[in-house]
Amino acid sequence: KITLVLGNGQGANEVEIPNLIGLTVDEAKFALIGLGLNLGTISYSPVVNDSLANKIIAQQPDTTAGLISIGTSVNVTLSN
Repeated sequence: KITLVLGNGQGANEVEIPNLIGLTVDEAKFALIGLGLNLGTISYSPVVNDSLANKIIAQQPDTTAGLISIGTSVNVTLSN
């Protein structure tokens, strides 16, 4: 999957919040870095033994927030 972000040629300081639900942490990191965003706090629901097999079940800010500034952190919650 490729996300193409087009600008107006005057520089951009905001991007659309990506939907990270269902992705692994590594997939989310890749998606966020491509948009100039950061991975924030990672929490687990419930407590998890194998964090590599988990998928994102929630994110903050969520996609309904629209646009966020480049460099903003997106917090995620993981579960099996």
